[in-house]
This record gives sequence, structure tokens and C-alpha cells, in this order.
Amino acid sequence: MPPLPAARSMPRPALILDKSAFQAMSRAEHGERMFRYQENIVPILLREIHADLAKADPRRSPDAIVQSLASKFLGSGGVINADHRTLCIGELTGMGRFEADGRPVLDEYSDVREPDGSLSILIEPTSANKAILRWASAQFTTVERIVSQGLRTSAEAFSLDALYGRLRQHQVLLPRPKTVSEIPEIADDILTRPPLQAALLDWLMEQLRLPPQARLAVGRRWGATGRPLLADLAPYAHHCTRVLLLLLIGMRHNVVSARKTNRLDAEYLFYVPFCEVFVSGDKLHEQLAPMVLGEGRRFVPLREFKAEMARYVAERTERSTRPRT
Repeated sequence: MPPLPAARSMPRPALILDKSAFQAMSRAEHGERMFRYQENIVPILLREIHADLAKADPRRSPDAIVQSLASKFLGSGGVINADHRTLCIGELTGMGRFEADGRPVLDEYSDVREPDGSLSILIEPTSANKAILRWASAQFTTVERIVSQGLRTSAEAFSLDALYGRLRQHQVLLPRPKTVSEIPEIADDILTRPPLQAALLDWLMEQLRLPPQARLAVGRRWGATGRPLLADLAPYAHHCTRVLLLLLIGMRHNVVSARKTNRLDAEYLFYVPFCEVFVSGDKLHEQLAPMVLGEGRRFVPLREFKAEMARYVAERTERSTRPRT
């Protein structure tokens, strides 16, 4: 697995929208957003849109719902970030290297040698970009329709017991936070305990659904490097583990909202190292995002972001209709 490059030309801040934000904004507002920000499309957004092909809505057909959403990409969409599983597996096995520096990380690209001998990367439309174009024209394959049902069933099958999983088997105790603000303190205490690293690593691999061969490779590398803290072995995998641990602690003790969509929503937080601005209208994101964003990144509530883009739309409309003198 080669090093995974970040998108290099970033004159605008990288932006990630969750589905609540993406869906709530009009096409005109998306146009203003794309003018001001570098779009980073995360795989979970596309999976949620794809799952709507199996959505039961008395007002509109599933095809119409997905077509409407896909049209808001205003074309094929921008760069699509590498999937978090790909990144975690590469990092944990020592086969992938990348920077979590506020820029999208790509896994579909080509190396191109420039006339002066320098090396560049060529980013062509991926299969996902092409799917966006098809969906915007209401063209869906039979396989996509079948897969959408599986995506929807999987999302609805979430349980707190499944999230606890191997941590419970390893008898890892989760102290009770009194407030939301205490959740990161508890999580970080657990994450920095050397005796718990094997349990945390096993839990993460369970949550990522890693195949047996990948698990063996990760275990061998961890042992060969002296059984370090997960944060030292694989910083990005540690970030994903921390997101899941924050969610588990908050849900287990009823400090954060308990919804079946929480596990799915948490996936958006896996990608915040690859943006500078994260926008969402989701209560869980509003609670947990400040705990994981880190320096140089900010969470913007949907209501604020949408109002700002709507103001730009109004200003542009006013300029275009103003009589010329």
C-alpha cells in the first residue's frame, strides 16, 4: 500500500458536511459553499445517501430522494476522502503513511511526471464521482438497489451492547461521567493505560470488522514494536478509537442522546482530521465534535452555516438584478 497523499492545492479551507447539513442546504447555497470552501466528501455521506434508495417515504419515491440529494453536488462532486477503514488498516500494519493536517487524504490517484521532472498526482473522477452523476440523473443499478437495503438494515441494527463488544469481554470498566464535559477525561485516562492497550486494539479491530489476516498482521507489528500505546503505534487509528470510546461512555451512562443512528453519525467524526471546518445539524456532533476537532479546526452548527450561505446567495442575486448604470 503506497503512501496516501493529501490534496496538495488547498487555497480554500477544507470543509466536511454531514448528511443533515448537506440535505438542508439549497442548490444555490451549495454553490456559494463550493465557491468558498474546498469540498471533502467523506464516504459515510455517500453511504447515507445511497441508503436512501431503500427509504420508505410516503411523500416521495426513494429514487426522487436520492436524485435530489445527488443533484446538490452540482456535478460529480469534489475529492472523496479515503475510507477510514483503509486508513486504519494501512497505518496499523505499517503499510500506509499520510498526514492528518486538515486536508483530504486520497486513495484513488495517479502519479504523473511533469516536463521538468517533478512528480505530481492526477486526480480523475472516481467510481463514486461517476455514481453521483448517475444518481443525479435518476440512474441506479440493480446492485445499488440491493446494497442500499443492506446499508439501511445495518444502520438500524445498531445496539449499545454491540458497541461495547470486546471491551466488555476484556472487563474494561467505564466510569460514569456527571456531565458531557467529563467524557473526554475518562476516555483519555483509559486510552493512556498501558495494560489496556491490547483490549483497545482488539476492540478497534472488531469495530472496523478487520479480516483475520489483517488482525494477525496488526498484532505482529504491535508486538514487534514493543507493545506501545495505540497513540504511538497509529495516531489516526487512536483518533478513531477515541471517537468510539467517547460515544460508548456517553451512551452507556445516558449523558449523550441514545439513538440508533449514533454509530453511523460517529463515523463523520473519524474524518475531522482531514478538514478545517465541520458543519452539522446533529445533536451528537454538537456534543462530541469539540472533543475531537483539535487545534485549527472548528465545528459550525448547520443553522449558522446555512444562514451565512443564504446571505451570500441573496447578495449575489441582488447584484445580478441591479440595473446597470
